[in-house]
Amino acid sequence: MGQRSRQRQRAPREYKLQPHPTFKADIGEENSVKQDPILYLQQTLGNHAVQRYLDKTDGKVQRKMGDGHDLTSPRFAGNSTLEAAYDHETLVSRVQNHTGDPVRLIQESLLQLGYQLPEHGADGIFGSETDKAIRQFQEDHAAKIDGIVGPETMGLLDKADTAPGTKPPGTEPPGTEPPGTEPPKTEPPGTEPPEVTPKSKALQMVDQFEADTSSPQAFPKLSKSEIIKGLRQRIENPEVINQSGLSVCGPASTMYILASGNPEGFAHVTINLFKFGEVTLNEYSIEPCDDLKENSPDTFDGQWGEGNKPSQIDWMVLSSLRDSENAIWDYEGGPDEAFSAITMPGEVEEWLEDMLGFKNIEDETNLIFTKGVEHALETANGYFAAGAYVVMLINANMLTSPGTTKKDRKETKKKAADGLPNHWVVLKGPIVRIDNIMKVPVYSWGELKDYYCTVDVFDENYYGAVFAY
Repeated sequence: MGQRSRQRQRAPREYKLQPHPTFKADIGEENSVKQDPILYLQQTLGNHAVQRYLDKTDGKVQRKMGDGHDLTSPRFAGNSTLEAAYDHETLVSRVQNHTGDPVRLIQESLLQLGYQLPEHGADGIFGSETDKAIRQFQEDHAAKIDGIVGPETMGLLDKADTAPGTKPPGTEPPGTEPPGTEPPKTEPPGTEPPEVTPKSKALQMVDQFEADTSSPQAFPKLSKSEIIKGLRQRIENPEVINQSGLSVCGPASTMYILASGNPEGFAHVTINLFKFGEVTLNEYSIEPCDDLKENSPDTFDGQWGEGNKPSQIDWMVLSSLRDSENAIWDYEGGPDEAFSAITMPGEVEEWLEDMLGFKNIEDETNLIFTKGVEHALETANGYFAAGAYVVMLINANMLTSPGTTKKDRKETKKKAADGLPNHWVVLKGPIVRIDNIMKVPVYSWGELKDYYCTVDVFDENYYGAVFAY
């Protein structure tokens, strides 16, 4: 292996394990949750998730539109998404990649209250600018500062929006409305401009990259046309990002989250890696070694195994991110580099915080001891329901050896006894226990899939998760 042109020095990071949050909207102290289990389920999984349980009892869903717990601002009242946020049935946030009228109404209110959205205004896209304004609003109103519009923040916005002196957009004399809150102009039918979304902006970046025929190329053995084709596919469907025969599940999970929540950021990373061989996103720089840039998936033909050769774009992006953390052992993008490809929880934390820009990271993983079914059903599900990304650390036996037959169970227990955590996946729905079977909906290996395994198999292969929000 060739020598690096530079060595990256990183200061040791402090990791603080904190208890998972208890959702306290309108319920007082933490003990109140334990005294009211139905309310706790509502606050962690939502009304619809517990409806079947409630149908079997005399209980009723505690909150719905028209029950007296409703928004009162003329701007917000009756909007189903914002009413649901106020009732803790959903959360509106950058993490969830929200767009449309609910976000636009929040933005209009923020502008009316004096918070600045100088670049995009009330465009209906919950981007970094809106996230920053929400955090400032939360700080000013002594609320939890997380950038998430849930019951507390929605209630404060509703109260502030109806305060004396606050007027809905369109009531001021023409030309005096704050920027971004002017009444919408009526266009003749068929002349409305196409909707601008994060995906459309990312695809426009790809079009500009394709049109630039004089741009440099830092990976000479890769095809620009293949990179462009793959990039368009991943902007439209981030789940097709696939590590294939590479041992880079940590980078794959990270880039899936980036492409899902910030397609412009994913396009920026991919295009600039291809052109310049390095790229910076937020506070993190991806800087692969020269050896990697001289390789390609074709370099390792004959070693991948049937169907395991990665696409050029996944190979370039995932290998580059993995190699950027390796100060001693170069990662050259081959299928037999399991040791240099290992991703530790601290690296996942660093990527989520420094590169993807999440403000809150909680690490509840363990590299030796499993965390148990209860942790998954309560803690992981609770974070997911609250709008966090849940990056689970498992042994891949959970997905590949379900243990649903007697032979499976015997073989899987043997593997688990000899195993340690070796795979990162992203949770895409609540984990469900049905008698002795666990349903585990995750992103992994280029697809979103519901995996099923026995409770024992899950218990023996689940090592916790990193939560980002």
